[in-house]
Amino acid sequence: MFSGLSIRTTIYDIFGYLVPGFLLISLCRIAPLTHIKDIPQAFSQPTTIINIFGFLVVSYVLGHAVNACSKIIYEKWLFAKDFQYAKNWRARVTNETRLENLEARSQTIFKMSLSELSNKELRIRCEEKLPQAYSTGFTYLSFYGMSRSLSLLCIPLIQIFNHITWHMCDFIETQCIRDGIALIGGSLAFGLAYLFKYQYLRFAELYHDYLGSSLLVDIENNTK
Repeated sequence: MFSGLSIRTTIYDIFGYLVPGFLLISLCRIAPLTHIKDIPQAFSQPTTIINIFGFLVVSYVLGHAVNACSKIIYEKWLFAKDFQYAKNWRARVTNETRLENLEARSQTIFKMSLSELSNKELRIRCEEKLPQAYSTGFTYLSFYGMSRSLSLLCIPLIQIFNHITWHMCDFIETQCIRDGIALIGGSLAFGLAYLFKYQYLRFAELYHDYLGSSLLVDIENNTK
């Protein structure tokens, strides 16, 4: 029916790769340090156009790598069932009238029942026939990818907090205080991981719900 999906990039998509890439570089720079006072020096490099451009390129590439890893770990292993539910927008349609309208539109446009209609076919129609609606949906897609990547990176952040407290803060002589700081830092990192995981699934639901809703949009009205 349609030729296929094209690759579309937005400012949200770019930052969705840059931010996780920047965080990964930061974690890698902090991990080998032996004292907390060395942290500023680890990030102090000559600010030149070449260095800035190189840093952005490396961050963007690493962001893609983190995104690919988080997709496998979260959507194939850890939260496969949760993600399948997020994709199943039909299960969240509880209004009978709306469900009947969706079924009728699916039969009219795709000549198939709503249960047979794939998300890919919806995505292709939305991109090619409803570009404004697709741009909004793509924003949700960018945010849920970034949230998934950041959630994954918060897991090694727990160990980084422990490393900073136990090995880099030797000026804190009381062991129980250092353990307490490590516990607070680790708990904060774990909380951030859970928060970004929640946001990832929320944006995944929003994206797929938006695709489903686009089925009810009249192309003629959308293109005026």
